[in-house]
Amino acid sequence: MKPSASHVLVGGIGSGKTTQLLVARDRLTAAGDVCAVYIDVSLWGDPSRIDSAALLAIVNIKLGEWLDPAHVSPDLNKLLESYGSYINSDDPWFDDSIDYLSQGLQQLRDMITPRLPHMVLLLDGLDRMSDLARFAAIVERAITSIRALGIGTILVGPLTALYGVQRVTLQRFDREWHIPAVDVLDDAAGREFLVRVLSARDTEHQISDRAAERLAVLSGGVLRDLVALTQAAGEEAYVDGADAIELHHVNIAADVFGRKQMVGLDSQQLAVLQWVRAKESFVQTSEKDLALLATRRVLEYAATSGKPRFLVHPTIAPMLDQIARSA
Repeated sequence: MKPSASHVLVGGIGSGKTTQLLVARDRLTAAGDVCAVYIDVSLWGDPSRIDSAALLAIVNIKLGEWLDPAHVSPDLNKLLESYGSYINSDDPWFDDSIDYLSQGLQQLRDMITPRLPHMVLLLDGLDRMSDLARFAAIVERAITSIRALGIGTILVGPLTALYGVQRVTLQRFDREWHIPAVDVLDDAAGREFLVRVLSARDTEHQISDRAAERLAVLSGGVLRDLVALTQAAGEEAYVDGADAIELHHVNIAADVFGRKQMVGLDSQQLAVLQWVRAKESFVQTSEKDLALLATRRVLEYAATSGKPRFLVHPTIAPMLDQIARSA
């Protein structure tokens, strides 16, 4: 990729975006001439309160860790410490703050690039932003400022930015990468992949083959849900006094998981979920609809026949079926 290119990575929570960032960091670092800096913005405070100045301040502080301590003066240390005042502040930061922080970033870049001529920031955690206007402002101001300094970015953005009027925000990046759920229902290779993921962790073969297959399907192809369901099934097996996770442990765990997913849904959202279950299509007409995607009650799969396919999460499908039959 171009050294100063900007990329945005979007996908549902738990789809593997952080893993992708870490793999990208390692591969960029292996090139030998790239300063690839992974930053989880959520570790610095509530992502919903992050603004352009806060993001630039975090980047400055993290880059300070890449400096040779022998070349860091007391004045520079004091400057780096002062950037903390921009994070989680209720004060509005205006253009002069952006310019000031950008100048600090340029200084740090110039101190690092003699050793590593290319710099790429891998920014995680902004997918948890619910205010899309705030996210758009960060892209417009902070990301633009970073790019102007010849620094590349790979940024994780909120899935909901793919839809509605904020879709234009993603067009400001050089490349958009969307990570859908792994298709575990119609794609045997998808199921096999998730089973291999479990096998790599199950070094003592404590998950039966049938249980592993079932876990892959019930996860809906979401890596985080695969791990969560496996842990819950392991707890069921432990309580049962079993030596391995069997199919019935998985089914119990999935039932509990699905019931938690059903909590808080109103009649309108239930109607939307029933439509998705029956038609395998999804039209986003409100913030509530987008919330179903963001919370993984509705899962999006890669486009086939020219359009994406939507399914309800496999753990809630049986309960929706019960509701439909009793109506």
